[in-house]
This record gives sequence, C-alpha cells and structure tokens, in this order.
Amino acid sequence: MAFIQETKSQQMDDVMVSALWGSNDVEWTAKGSEGASGGMLIIWRKGDVEPLFSFRTEGALGVCANFKGQAFFFINVYSSCQIEKKKACWSDLVKLKNKFGHGWWGIDGDFKTVRDKKEKVGRRGVNRILETTEFNDFIEQMDLVDLPTIGSRFTWSNKEGSARSRLDRFLLSESLIDSWKIANDTNWGPKPVRVNSCWFENKDFKKFVEEAWTTIEVQGNQAYVMKEKFKALRNKLKVCNIECFGWVDVKVEEAVANLNECDRIVTEGESEDG
Repeated sequence: MAFIQETKSQQMDDVMVSALWGSNDVEWTAKGSEGASGGMLIIWRKGDVEPLFSFRTEGALGVCANFKGQAFFFINVYSSCQIEKKKACWSDLVKLKNKFGHGWWGIDGDFKTVRDKKEKVGRRGVNRILETTEFNDFIEQMDLVDLPTIGSRFTWSNKEGSARSRLDRFLLSESLIDSWKIANDTNWGPKPVRVNSCWFENKDFKKFVEEAWTTIEVQGNQAYVMKEKFKALRNKLKVCNIECFGWVDVKVEEAVANLNECDRIVTEGESEDG
C-alpha cells in the first residue's frame, strides 16, 4: 500500500493510477487538490486488502479495509498550516474512531506539528505549547504509537540547515504493535523523496525513469526487490535533479525560506497582539 501526497491533481482516474502503480492490478481512493495545491492518493494491490469504504475529512484521506480478518483504517494526512484546520483534522479522526470503535489504525503523513521542543530547532517565534499539547492529546485519544525515525530525527529543514523540524510521522495502533510484535528498532525502509512538478514537464523525464527502472537489477522476494529498486531510483533522481533542474530547487528553497519568514513575522505579530 502506498500513501501519496501533493498529487496536485483535482481528479484521478484508473489510467493515471495504473500507470503510477505499474500494472492494472490495483485499487485506489483519492482526494482532489485545491487548485494546484495538495491532493492525496492511497493505492494498494488488488486482493491484498478488502476495501469496505473510503472517507475524506479536513486534511485527511482514509480507507477502511478488511485485513487478515480485522478492520484496518489506513489514513493519509496532509495537514494545513492553519491551526484551526489542524484541530479540525484531529477532531474528525477522533470522532471516526469513536463511531466505528474496534479496529487497527495506521496514520501516515505530514502533520505540520511537533510533539515537543526537541523536534524543532532553529526557528524563532512563539512556541505553540497549546498546539503541541492538543496534538499529543489526539495521539493519546486515538491509542496510537508514534514510530521512531531511522537516522535523522528531523523530516524538514530550510536550505541552510539552520532550521529543522519533525513534521512527518507514522502512527500505528498500540494493539497492532502488540499483535504483530513490532520492535522499535525495526528497519522501516527507505525515506521518501521530494518530487518536483517541473520534472514531468520535461519531455525526456518519462524516458529517463523507464530506462533507469529497467536497468536496476535486484534479486530477492517481490517486496524486497520493489523497496530496493525505489531506493536506487531515488538516488538516480537526486543526481538528475541536480544536473538538470538544480536552478528550480534553489528557487523552491528560496520561496520556502520567504514563506517561513512571513510565518515568523505573523506569529510574532500574534504574540504581541495577545
């Protein structure tokens, strides 16, 4: 199963999803973007789970499926930066859990919220203690465990590396961890790679990906081969991005830095008004 964010597509169809997955042996559910921003997609191989229903809330896309005889709620989160919309997302998910009761939950995504001061360094402005407290309350109410990261404990940084935060995380039901005997030192696989929309505007990009994918040779079971091939492809994309699109990356980072500065000014203004 794959959780994809920032599809930047208002509508998805079987042709697009099958091309993305690599075969027609796939099922999916999606939440459209707002203009050219956002958009979420959950994809899974047909037969791996028995989908019961899908749902959409503020900042989240979910599917409830029968998995090994157990109701499993798979949730893809791409949170707004606005605190009220974050709270609405958490509240909606808690209401869903209370409504449906028993079941396993797996929530993955960009929550744009830290759990304590150790998850953020280098950013000025007000420490949103109340937001942190309410986010931790949400995790507790949902009976979820925040899986530890492998390597760096941060998932976002500015281009200088002077500001870093852990905004992305994977939350699993405590009962699922106990049932599957998941250990905290488990290798959770490769890290995600950022995808720039401009790549797809280059007429040679699709050919590059196809050739790169077919030349990557890995031996092992299907899951291992898929994981290692994506890992190798990610490295090839990083090189391609630097050689062919490096100037775009710089502009994106500059725009992000400008937005962060605006956020700092607004936050300091709110603090002074309060």
